[in-house]
Amino acid sequence: MKYKNYIIRAITLSTIVLLYFVFSKCASNLDSKDPIIIEVPKRVNSDLSYQLDIDPANFKILENCRAKAIKKGVLTDDNQPYVKATLTVNESKYEVKIKLKGALSSHWIDPIRWSFRVIIKDGICLENGLKVFSIQSGTQRGNLVEVYYHHYLKSNGLIRMNYSNINFSLNGTFLNNYALEEFFDVPLLAKNNKIEGPILKFEFDGYWETVEWRKPNLSVISIMKTFDKTYHTAPIKSFKFKSGRNNDWRTLSDIATEKLNAFRNGNAKASDVFDLNIMGKYFAINTLFGSQHPAFATNIRFYYNPTTELIEPIGYDMEVIRDLTLANEKDREANYWPNKASLPLFTAQLFSDSLMQSSYLKSLKEISINNDVDKLAQVFKEEILFFKELNPNSFDDQIKMLQSNLVEIKAELKKQK
Repeated sequence: MKYKNYIIRAITLSTIVLLYFVFSKCASNLDSKDPIIIEVPKRVNSDLSYQLDIDPANFKILENCRAKAIKKGVLTDDNQPYVKATLTVNESKYEVKIKLKGALSSHWIDPIRWSFRVIIKDGICLENGLKVFSIQSGTQRGNLVEVYYHHYLKSNGLIRMNYSNINFSLNGTFLNNYALEEFFDVPLLAKNNKIEGPILKFEFDGYWETVEWRKPNLSVISIMKTFDKTYHTAPIKSFKFKSGRNNDWRTLSDIATEKLNAFRNGNAKASDVFDLNIMGKYFAINTLFGSQHPAFATNIRFYYNPTTELIEPIGYDMEVIRDLTLANEKDREANYWPNKASLPLFTAQLFSDSLMQSSYLKSLKEISINNDVDKLAQVFKEEILFFKELNPNSFDDQIKMLQSNLVEIKAELKKQK
């Protein structure tokens, strides 16, 4: 009986201690700036699972990068060191180097849901055929919006990136709703039946560093003024393909850079530099989605086609479908008709060429006649089912928005007859 009382007291004391630590932990989480959110795992209907393992020392380096970015309000190139890690795709293990990616805070502000650039150190990832790619939360690209956008680009004969939702774990913790995004490398061109040529972009480091992102009342107008100012001085960068490049790459890169610079400086017409047939389709598709965000000079990527000797757009980062009925001539944020609104300078220069205007309107007309929003959605119905589990109304609302935008496009074309 005596021993029984001892046992009961010991159990009671242990329970009290355990409860104390549990409640203390809960209280500390409530007070923490980085609250822990417990999610119920929802796995993608895929045969592939990606697991990224980072040792404590390298993880600490990334944490320090994140802390600096939080203090500054933006993640810049000088604060993106690569560290070693191991990527496991099903049963295959790859030694990789990774870094935090994404200039703005949505990519790394969460205590654990970060965006990563991944480079396979030796060879390629056999499961996806890529040497370099990004792994990031699906919310960074608007979830199904980006999936739909790339399918739509492909259906119209434009360059489409490999973008797909994946099952992803970080250091043993499964993270819901993650996506793999192809990077600008040789496989992107090969899969789109394009001859190897340079891919370029405007390097906007000066823009990201100049804007006071932590300012409470940061206005779109001030952002766009800084954007336009930086456009004139932004260096033009060619991506150094990680999968190797042909002997003509440097020469072609110099030619493409010279052409793009001549256009920006007003010394060449859009029709002398860009494939306007493709450019017209690109901007028309963006109008259907209610946003020219992928065409901002900070976002757009350029492929120089050695055969045509003209530049083509590479679309990505649509983010969100917007209602065209809300667009107006003063809206510079993202939601506008590029042929009639107050524009960022790059787009304004393009549309100052009458041939660009004609190509755009022709493509809008083709979209208004031939588009079938519901039919195209059947191409990736498995992904739709996954997202309907996460948010039952989200995709249906987006489909309705696209259908509404089609009606608005037809009405706008009638006005211009």
